[in-house]
Amino acid sequence: MSPTVGRVSVELKDEIKVCKVNVDDASGLARKYKITGIPAFLIFRDGEVVAQEIGGMSKAELTKFVRSAY
Repeated sequence: MSPTVGRVSVELKDEIKVCKVNVDDASGLARKYKITGIPAFLIFRDGEVVAQEIGGMSKAELTKFVRSAY
């Protein structure tokens, strides 16, 4: 998913900020946000999760998911 996330990040760079977290290294975050599988995509607005999806997706699906949340 990394190349796809990178492409979406570049395409939407003026609209979103993309951050990657290794849940093995940040297990506390995984527990806090109830990550049950990877890849997991969380969208935050004002510090709150407004959308979450688990599992791989195409660039078009990821772009649609991101845009649907804002």
